[in-house]
Amino acid sequence: MMMEKKVHSKAVKKGGFFQAALNVCRSSTDFVKTQQTDLMQSFKFAKTSTKLVIVTVVVAALLFGTITAASSVNSISKKERVLAELDQQIAAQEAENQRIQDQLTGNFDDYIEAEAREKHDMVYPDEQVFINMAG
Repeated sequence: MMMEKKVHSKAVKKGGFFQAALNVCRSSTDFVKTQQTDLMQSFKFAKTSTKLVIVTVVVAALLFGTITAASSVNSISKKERVLAELDQQIAAQEAENQRIQDQLTGNFDDYIEAEAREKHDMVYPDEQVFINMAG
């Protein structure tokens, strides 16, 4: 044991042990700093990756929403055109119904006479018919 103290005290006097311990501490500190730098870079990369994923998801959602809205607008436009055509058909049918109703409420003899003249080219026996041969 005496010998160890002498060796130890010689190392202490020469600064060898403390120098070695100091070198170990410095290398450990450098290692920790390197690990800390690597960890910080990993966190920065994770933040960047997370932001990239979020931006990608938001862009995809906006794109999907735009496509869906455009499809809906197109579908609505087609249905509005069909509705306008049906409204025109309804108006024409209502006008025809009104014409027929007017004929039915009026003098039925007048209706029969008009139909005979227009659709069947009929005339009264004492009427004179002129035919334009010029064209």
